[in-house]
Amino acid sequence: MSLLKVRVLSDGFDAPNAQAFVYPLIMHREQLRESGYDIQITDQISDAISGSDLLFLDARHFSGRRKGEVDYILEQIDRLKTSCATLIWCDTTDSAGFLHEEILPNVPVYLKNQVLSDRQLYLKPIYGRRLFADYYHRKQGVRDAEGTEIGVTAQIQNPELLSRIQVGWNSSLANYSKHGLMRTRLYRRLGWQWLLSNQVRFHSPGAERNLDLSLRMSFNYARDSVAWQRRAVRDLYKNDIPNDRLKRTEYFRELERSRLVLCPFGWGEIDYRDYETIISGALLAKPDMSHMETWPNLFRANETMMSFDWDLQSLREQVGEWLGDKERCETVARKAQQEYQRHLCGPDSGWIFADRFTKIVNEIHKMTAGEGQANAK
Repeated sequence: MSLLKVRVLSDGFDAPNAQAFVYPLIMHREQLRESGYDIQITDQISDAISGSDLLFLDARHFSGRRKGEVDYILEQIDRLKTSCATLIWCDTTDSAGFLHEEILPNVPVYLKNQVLSDRQLYLKPIYGRRLFADYYHRKQGVRDAEGTEIGVTAQIQNPELLSRIQVGWNSSLANYSKHGLMRTRLYRRLGWQWLLSNQVRFHSPGAERNLDLSLRMSFNYARDSVAWQRRAVRDLYKNDIPNDRLKRTEYFRELERSRLVLCPFGWGEIDYRDYETIISGALLAKPDMSHMETWPNLFRANETMMSFDWDLQSLREQVGEWLGDKERCETVARKAQQEYQRHLCGPDSGWIFADRFTKIVNEIHKMTAGEGQANAK
């Protein structure tokens, strides 16, 4: 069987989102190869374009190059497009609403961790380039400080570009366990693949839990429209639970003792705390996530998490109801953990990812074939 040559231009473990992007490509290389893909990851452009059929560009690779100057990036894209069959831009930014708007018209496929379910929204201004920031801007009158305000114009002018935006895989497919951070740092220095073992130790949802709530996170953001939700949740519980940061071991110890963990949005809808919560066996409580698509989808209301409205009006009441039903909390937390474990480190996780990758590749082929036919006309 001839293999499809897939090259991935990425700095890998230099940034958390880049790490999560390449992690499953490394861990499941064998299953990907048996599925027909020769995967090679490099941070050198000359190696990336060497005989590639598909070239995946991790956007983080360019963030430190002239600080992401658009002209430089577009120049490199033009160079790469002449040297490989198909180029795929991989946007690993946190928010579903944020696009690299200058890049999209210049690439045939735009792969993103999470995208807005209603693609038409990209044709409209989204304050702060986040749907939730836009919501608090309109409903609460929140404005960002002068010099930090973004999103006052639409990111996409041409509706035909919407079809280029596809869902890739999100940041969940990495090791967020208690010792995962240390292991990935060591891997970055030493390059020993066994350090990336995805045999994550999950803490049972049925374990003894003597804390009702946990709310440990950062509340300091340069943009008030991004920070408003977190600060509002903090203020609702300021007299009930502490919210200062803890050392990592103490933080995980608290998660493993908690029944419910409040995880408002941060820079994006998904936060590493979401995965840490699921690993620790606590019930994940997040704002409504129905506005976005992602894979794997670990954020299903009342099935894998407790969901609450963005206006936060009934949050305390909802939390009280969930905490009053211990069996329900445990059942939903267990479902989330089983789903996460199946995708991250279950016996079939490699094949699940390889199947997802194949679906992405098939969609890429359909898109680029359609574009080629259109250009021929």
